[in-house]
Amino acid sequence: MGFVGVPVVLSFDKYQFSVVTLSDTRVLFVPIDAFKDALKTNSKFALSVIEHGNADFVLPLLDKLKSASRNNIRGRLAKLLLYLATETHKENKFTLLISRSEMAQMIGFSRENVIRMLSEFHSEGIIKISGKSLTVISLERLEELAHYS
Repeated sequence: MGFVGVPVVLSFDKYQFSVVTLSDTRVLFVPIDAFKDALKTNSKFALSVIEHGNADFVLPLLDKLKSASRNNIRGRLAKLLLYLATETHKENKFTLLISRSEMAQMIGFSRENVIRMLSEFHSEGIIKISGKSLTVISLERLEELAHYS
C-alpha cells in the first residue's frame, strides 16, 4: 500500500505530477478534505503517512537524483530493465507495457538513445527484444551495468 499525491496534499499546488502503473492496480481516491481531517485528528495515521511518504516518495527521489548524477545511459537503462524484470513482471520474459519514449522519460535520455542502447544490449546478448516482447538473457550482466555504469 502506498500514498500517491501526499506532497500535493501538504502544499497549496494542485496536480504537480501524474501517475502511470506498470501492472494492474487498485486505487482508492480520497477527497482531499477528508484526508487532511484524518491527518489532523489521528496522530497514528499522520505518522504512517509521513513514514510512507518518506519511503515511497522522498527516498526513491533521492535515489533517482543520485543515479542521475552518476549513471550513464547504459547503467540507467540496465537499472530500468532490471526493475521491470524483477519487480514489475517478476520474470525474465515479458511484454513491455511502456513505450520507448516513456522509457526515455523515466531514465532522462532521448527516445533515440534508448532505442540505440536496446539494440546494443540485444547485439551484446544481454537481452532479446522483438517489438514489445523482451527477454533478459543475462541478468548478471544487467546487474553489473546497473551497478558500475
